Amino acid sequence: MGKLGYIFGSEEKVKIIRLFIMNGVTQFEEADIVSKLGVALKDIRREMITLLKAGFLDETKVLKEIKVKKGKKILIKKIKVPVYALNTDFDFLPNLRRFIEDVNPITGDEIVKRLQVTGKIKFVALSGMFIKNEQSRIDLLIVGDTLKVPAIEKVIRFIESEMGREVRYAAMETQEFQYRVGMHDKLMRDILDFPYEAIVDKLGISRS
Repeated sequence: MGKLGYIFGSEEKVKIIRLFIMNGVTQFEEADIVSKLGVALKDIRREMITLLKAGFLDETKVLKEIKVKKGKKILIKKIKVPVYALNTDFDFLPNLRRFIEDVNPITGDEIVKRLQVTGKIKFVALSGMFIKNEQSRIDLLIVGDTLKVPAIEKVIRFIESEMGREVRYAAMETQEFQYRVGMHDKLMRDILDFPYEAIVDKLGISRS
């Protein structure tokens, strides 16, 4: 268990709190939360109960269309399902938001370690939400050789579950990256001409 897990009682609770804070007034079903956080449903439900009691979350019910098979026919049925959203009137929300936004739950070293299985990594840059620069078009740039897309997507899903929000990223082979840099590609310039943190740089980009 990480340090925040000890403070808040569990890693699952920290992830849920971060998910709702980082996504504003977005409503989530239980299945959405399980999918985004990679946490077991029983653990989600346990922590949601305490967060609802504390007034951090609101619960409402909405109509949802589901497909039901009846014989050879597929019928559309409307059911009420519970959805959860951040209570924007929660007394401690401003302080809790500042705290959560100021603490990155995943380090650059851990990102690098996880990316090692995705190919021969040559350059990795953090921007956007990782360095509190919301104006950036991208959060994570990955450059390497023989990159494995499914492995990268798996790492991205892990990072998203830790950060509580979608990661805007780009991954490309070294040759393509160098070509785009040489051609003054707009996306490359939007990343490299503005603040970023190079956590891997075997190409000498941050020194050029």
